Amino acid sequence: MVQKLGILVLIAILYIACGTSSDNNKDIIASINSEQLLRIDVVSKIPYNLKGNDSVAFAKNYVQKWIKSNLILERAKMNLSDEMTEIDNQVEEYRNSLIIYNYEQKLLKEKFDSTVSENEINEYYDKFSDEFKLDFNIIKAIFIKIPRTVNDQYKIKNWIWSGKDEQMKDLEAFCIEYAEEYHFADEWVRLDDILDKIPTVVPNQVQFLAYYKNIDTQDSLYKYYVNIKEYKLIDEKPPVKFVADKIQLIILNKRKLEMLKRIENSIYENALRNNDFTIYE
Repeated sequence: MVQKLGILVLIAILYIACGTSSDNNKDIIASINSEQLLRIDVVSKIPYNLKGNDSVAFAKNYVQKWIKSNLILERAKMNLSDEMTEIDNQVEEYRNSLIIYNYEQKLLKEKFDSTVSENEINEYYDKFSDEFKLDFNIIKAIFIKIPRTVNDQYKIKNWIWSGKDEQMKDLEAFCIEYAEEYHFADEWVRLDDILDKIPTVVPNQVQFLAYYKNIDTQDSLYKYYVNIKEYKLIDEKPPVKFVADKIQLIILNKRKLEMLKRIENSIYENALRNNDFTIYE
């Protein structure tokens, strides 16, 4: 078999190297028992940008890998005869699961309603709020990072402390023009995320939140302003807006399962009416 393989491989390589094609796509390059490697299989694997000796080397290497892989496979089958039935069962089970999964994904893509209203989120939160507890401290805060070279920074504190809409508009305009980074107290964020941005160490966050509402600090390049409007501590219930994305995902997953269950039951009931299956006592 080895000598025949060598000749066949050489013939195949000559076809490839010359860039010619055979009318018979079933030219056999190598075979091991019932398994066959066809010339077209080898040619189709050669990258289009390989020419001449490079394509010949690639083809030779591919054929050798195919032979070694299939020899090992044959040896494994002989030595695992008792286990082959279980392997076949596992493969069939996986194949069936994959077919069902792809069918379900197709149905979901065609028919699934992915819209979750704010009212649905609020209702879920009210019903299951005990399931949500914070694993970290969160705050609503104004955060501003601004170069030390910017003038008139005294205005920033005045605007922040006033809290009036007109002053907040002035502050936003100032930040748009001069700040390196900023956000206002319109969303809940992790306290850690803010502290990571500033050169201030806070060893006890709970104590800090209880007694301090403002941070005014600096490093060699920037000044940092933090004004904390609200906070929630570890183990407290988070605001609904902070967990809205998580609740939305829960609702959607539940909706998917319910939809697939309805489809499964519908298929079963339809098959039952049409006598498409038999249960033997």
